[in-house]
Amino acid sequence: MHSNPKKICPQIIYYLNPHPHPQHIRDKASRYLYMNHAMAKLLNVPTGVPVEGQGLSEIKPDISELFEGIKKQEERVIQKETAVSLLITGHFGKKPSSTLHC
Repeated sequence: MHSNPKKICPQIIYYLNPHPHPQHIRDKASRYLYMNHAMAKLLNVPTGVPVEGQGLSEIKPDISELFEGIKKQEERVIQKETAVSLLITGHFGKKPSSTLHC
């Protein structure tokens, strides 16, 4: 695990840890509370790097610009105090893929 999530229900961590898809939990200031192994691998975060309380620009400044649009959307949701589900589809990651698998 790449964090020590004190504020997250253990059952959620138990569910997300082995999940094959990248998953993370952030607070209202977009600081990471939790990141599973798949997300750490996607972002190329070395094992053992603490992420709790850190923003993406502090963990991986080289790629933080990619997520600026998402951060702006999160800010709008927080201001309106509404719920949101976010599904990101895109061709990014370590290995290029010529086909999209569902």
